[in-house]
Amino acid sequence: MKLIIIAFILFYPLYQYNNFKISGDYTVILDKKNRNKISQNYIITFRGSTYTKEVNNGKKINGKIVRVTQVDKNSPVTYLIDAKDYPSKNYLDSSFNKSFGDVVIEFKESEKDTLNFRLTYYSNLHITINTGKLIKVK
Repeated sequence: MKLIIIAFILFYPLYQYNNFKISGDYTVILDKKNRNKISQNYIITFRGSTYTKEVNNGKKINGKIVRVTQVDKNSPVTYLIDAKDYPSKNYLDSSFNKSFGDVVIEFKESEKDTLNFRLTYYSNLHITINTGKLIKVK
């Protein structure tokens, strides 16, 4: 009996870690106007551990959902990381991405229909580029 309890304690966090609460379609609404003229609002479709962004011009960007448990907090933080299938446009973009990292969406999962998020750099999580809301499409 002790062995079963120990096994449960050891393996339940692994099950919980991969059991994403978020699924379906969400509209992304940014709080600040985007000066780079990139799509202001778009749709993200969550499926398991992956997602697809569909921006206003019809372009689709696939990505991976990564959950990170922080030592000082109880609930994990979730990051959306776009798949890279395109080369950088120029040397400056390439150097910037290498030092700051790619832009990712960071949020905490919940059962709510509206989730607050922030855009940050993967290698510089202390910098917030923008904030916004993920709103469940019904």
